[in-house]
Amino acid sequence: MSGVTSCLLNDFSYLLRPEDVEYRMAGEDTAGGARCRVMEIVPAGGVPARLYFSITSNLVEKIVIEDPSGTVEQWLSDYRPAGGVLFPFRTVVSQKATGQTIVMTASSVEVNAILDPAIFLPPGDGLKDYSFRGAKFSETVPFRYLGQHIYLPVRVRGSGEEL
Repeated sequence: MSGVTSCLLNDFSYLLRPEDVEYRMAGEDTAGGARCRVMEIVPAGGVPARLYFSITSNLVEKIVIEDPSGTVEQWLSDYRPAGGVLFPFRTVVSQKATGQTIVMTASSVEVNAILDPAIFLPPGDGLKDYSFRGAKFSETVPFRYLGQHIYLPVRVRGSGEEL
């Protein structure tokens, strides 16, 4: 998914109506059986996204992103109050090109939580979290790059098929 569009949607900055984003109403449709108003947003340097707002609740039911690598659908549900706003505690993301589905479930949400700045500091010297096989300093690994994801061939317990 386009990084620009992804950032705009994930941090909800589209709600602030930035100048470099084009907004247009795209009529009505259904999402999961709910009647929805569809709004299309197109950020500068990004790809278009369609947001499906429930006519009864005005909450986003579904987001569809038309990325060059394929269509991505996000289904939002289980809205609960968090920090004075309703927040979707469940999101299901489906990437049509890869057949991959990701389910994200929040157990809690803190809005504007105070964070310790130390968690953003780089690790100290002497940290080693890697190793090299034998005397070689590199290894060649075949991979596929699709939809901003890297796919590596994996075999489990010597199985004949790649996962």
